[in-house]
This record gives sequence, C-alpha cells and structure tokens, in this order.
Amino acid sequence: MAAADPFGLQHVLQAQHMEATANQEASATWTYEECLNVRRWALLDCFDGMKAACSHAWAHLSTEIAIEELMKNRAGFTASQQPRLSELQQFAKQQRLQRQRGPSARDQRRDTTTFEAARKTWGAATVSARGSIMTGNHKAETWLG
Repeated sequence: MAAADPFGLQHVLQAQHMEATANQEASATWTYEECLNVRRWALLDCFDGMKAACSHAWAHLSTEIAIEELMKNRAGFTASQQPRLSELQQFAKQQRLQRQRGPSARDQRRDTTTFEAARKTWGAATVSARGSIMTGNHKAETWLG
C-alpha cells in the first residue's frame, strides 16, 4: 500500500472527494420553497394552455371558473408571477364580457347547418295562394297521360 501512495495523501484525496460529492448532492436537492415556486410556474403554464383551449365553446365557463379560483389564491404567488396572474384575470374578464354581448355574426353563421340556412331562406320566401302552378311547358302532361 505504501508503494501506491508514497506521500500518504490517499486519505486527504478521499476526504476531498467525499466533500465534493456531498456538495453536489446538496445542490441537486431543492428546498421546499423552490419546489413550490416551480409548481406555481407549471400551474401558470397550464392556465396558458387553458387559455388556448378557450376558443372551444365547451371550455369557456370552466376556464373562467378556474381562473377565478386561481385569483382567490393569488397571495401565494411570487412577485415575478403576479403579472401573469393579472394577464389571466384580464383574459377572464374579456371573455365574460364577450359572452354577455352574445355571439358575433361570424359565430352565428358558423353554428348553423345547411338545413337551418335553407330554412331561413324558405321562411323568407313569399308564396301566394294563387301562385302559378301550371306554368311553363306542358311536356310532363303528355308523358303522364
């Protein structure tokens, strides 16, 4: 063993190695506050995804309710996260006002089927009781006999 370590530094090197690995392990673990902060950022990312899905009619109300619940717990977020919370709150207010105004003309046209559009056309047509029933050429009469 003396030939492998002629200067007797093996125990010093082992102690330095143990200290270095302990420092790496300590820096790799997160504190409770860091975990909460990362979770809150992830939650805000989820809410951004909910904003994107808000273009679907089925997602409007649930998105607004979730944002309102998030605003009730606003105090738990850090100062750097507050602007994103304000942005989400403004988005929810705009969506609520837009929904109260009613659907736009484009949305109304988008939600009608071709049958509903044709029914609207038929309803606007005027038909008189003495309309011209037998006008035009009479080729069908000969064929029918």
